[in-house]
Amino acid sequence: MAMIVSIGSGKGGVGKSVIAANLSMLLAKQGKRVVLADLDVGGADAHILFGMLNPPRTLTDFVERRVERLEDVLQQVSAQAIPWRRPIFPMPKKSG
Repeated sequence: MAMIVSIGSGKGGVGKSVIAANLSMLLAKQGKRVVLADLDVGGADAHILFGMLNPPRTLTDFVERRVERLEDVLQQVSAQAIPWRRPIFPMPKKSG
């Protein structure tokens, strides 16, 4: 059965993309088929969290009719951890 989870906020910079990306990875690692759609036209950045700095096609390409089908902008990514050079959020130091 399909399920849609929508994550939104009236304010930018609150972590919507981070929550969506982490939830997507968790579900994919559990064997679920996942589609993450970052629908922020002109400001989408979920692709960066998956290591794709310059995707070949984006939702804007579909909206501006540079591609014919919405499927043409889909990008497949692995459910494996992205090898970051450093943690995105540094872990606090243990006291003691």
